[in-house]
This record gives sequence, structure tokens and C-alpha cells, in this order.
Amino acid sequence: MMKKNFMWCGLFISIFLFAGHGGKATEEFIIKGKIKEEIKITIDDFKNYPENIIGDIILTNQRGEIKDTIKG
Repeated sequence: MMKKNFMWCGLFISIFLFAGHGGKATEEFIIKGKIKEEIKITIDDFKNYPENIIGDIILTNQRGEIKDTIKG
């Protein structure tokens, strides 16, 4: 019984320790499927788009009551 508990504790500890490790940030993604031509988009492609300023955003619930405002 003690051996099983020790094994489970070791398993959970290793899962928690290694859960955030690995992987790298996405540098590019590909759009494909039922489109004429496959499109590959990289992070650098977004630098070519103009920057737009977004004003304040008003958050409402399903009844339309104002709950909060996010400053833009």
C-alpha cells in the first residue's frame, strides 16, 4: 500500500514539475483547406499592417446592463 502511494506521489510531482517545460513560441502558421491557395503567415508579416487605436470598450451582460469599461 505504501509503495503504491509513493508511486502516485512521484507521478503527480513529476507531472507538475514538467508541465510547463518544452515547446517554443509560434513563429508562423499556415492556412489551408478549402481555399484556392495555401497561405503561410509569419510574425514579421504583421509588422506590415497599420496599427489602429481602439477606444474604450464597454462590457455588458446578456440583459444589456453595463458592467465595466476597458480603457483603450
